[in-house]
Amino acid sequence: HYLGICAGAFFAGNSPYNGLNLTEGKQFPFYRAEAQGIRKAAVRVTAENEAPMDQYWEDGPDLSGWGEEVLSYHDGGAAVAEGRFGKGWVLLVGTHPEAPETWYGGLDYRTPIADSHDYAARLVERALSGTSMTTLPQTVAPSSPALAAAHRKYLEDSDHASLVTLAAELREGDRKSVV
Repeated sequence: HYLGICAGAFFAGNSPYNGLNLTEGKQFPFYRAEAQGIRKAAVRVTAENEAPMDQYWEDGPDLSGWGEEVLSYHDGGAAVAEGRFGKGWVLLVGTHPEAPETWYGGLDYRTPIADSHDYAARLVERALSGTSMTTLPQTVAPSSPALAAAHRKYLEDSDHASLVTLAAELREGDRKSVV
């Protein structure tokens, strides 16, 4: 499997600079902000069924035209794409969700850094396991029969009472994947 972040995504493509060509001949252009003279920014990205978030971007690619688009730049283009290469899994990222807070100096960033880091952890987990970012993670089994019943009921009906029961088990500091 292969995880390519920013330059690693360019390198995975059909780059003239000894690229790996894991992308069936696709060579990636820069994300459109680069053509406007912007070299780094906090860019808004969205995924289906997820809240929009800001991620650090610095001269990264637009991954449109290859694989399955997982995360989109707010103004068009693929920020994350995934697909197969032979028997392996390829996950390419045009932003830097792993970026430390020090990289953001002065940028308008509205998403908590922890959320971006959680997304980066998901990318690594999915790349290592060869699993699509669009596949729902396996849920952790509820810790009691009452929670198991509330879990089943909420999945079936999305009812408020079972959601309240489940929410009562949440603790400050729980990772998004646990929630």
